[in-house]
Amino acid sequence: MITLFMRGSNESVISSRWMINKHIAYGSGKGANIINPSQYAFPYHPEEVKILRSLIKQVRIIIMKQDIIPSELTDHQIAEFINVKLCPLKTAILMSKHFSFKQLYPEIFAKRGCNDDTDLGIARTMLTIAPLPITTKDGYQMIYVRFEKFEKLSTAILPCCRYIALAMEALPISTGLIPGHIILFDFSHVKNEYFGILKIVEYQNMLNYIQEGSLLNIKQILMFSRKEFKLFQFLEYLEPLFENGFMNKVLFCQLGIKELALIIGKDKLPRDLGGNIGTVKEYEECFYRVIVRTRKWIYKNQEKCTLINGY
Repeated sequence: MITLFMRGSNESVISSRWMINKHIAYGSGKGANIINPSQYAFPYHPEEVKILRSLIKQVRIIIMKQDIIPSELTDHQIAEFINVKLCPLKTAILMSKHFSFKQLYPEIFAKRGCNDDTDLGIARTMLTIAPLPITTKDGYQMIYVRFEKFEKLSTAILPCCRYIALAMEALPISTGLIPGHIILFDFSHVKNEYFGILKIVEYQNMLNYIQEGSLLNIKQILMFSRKEFKLFQFLEYLEPLFENGFMNKVLFCQLGIKELALIIGKDKLPRDLGGNIGTVKEYEECFYRVIVRTRKWIYKNQEKCTLINGY
């Protein structure tokens, strides 16, 4: 079933549950203080649990000094934030040189090919991505994605997908704070002919990788386009993806990106999306700084983070 996002839809109701601290958005909520490996899609290795417990106090002090995490966050949420929960995707981008997840779970890495630490640089040249400081009425976080070089996307699909999935895991989100995400793809600048460059299987792989590469569920994918964009022609082109319900979460929109403000509200959107709370660039830079600081901390403390000697 194909759903069109129309003005006045109940889906457009947005409510904010965020605190803004130095342009970084954090959800409000309570999380458990005890690490429970059973909560995650990938089980913790016994050695990881030991390392988590020994690192949490140090991490709290170090990260707090950098003003990245509010003091009210629990140890569990800090563990989430510094990306120490098992996720091959994040491991590839943030920890591939220092954590032995690849040795512990070779079949996962072989399946996804997640071992390239240069993906982050590649992806940043291909797209703009920014976790926005707004949530829907159901508490889902919106993540804005704009492909800057869509015509060259076929050469870097996986790095871009890893980067998008990383954005969904870079903030403390899985302990009852953010139950899921809505991905907002901005195709408003993409010409009609560019969509035909990617094969159907590449579209499927792209969306599938984003969904399965994250420990969190994508609740909805919004795809915005220009007014003159031939939306129904595009839907017909993607029709094979609907046959098995693969894209039943995709909500297609044919609104100008700046018209978002009429639906969501100016007080909940960046200025370049028609709002009045900063810019997409600011939120993108904050997100990227979190990644860089986390990576630097891990590099500096790699001896403490190593799970297997000699890796």
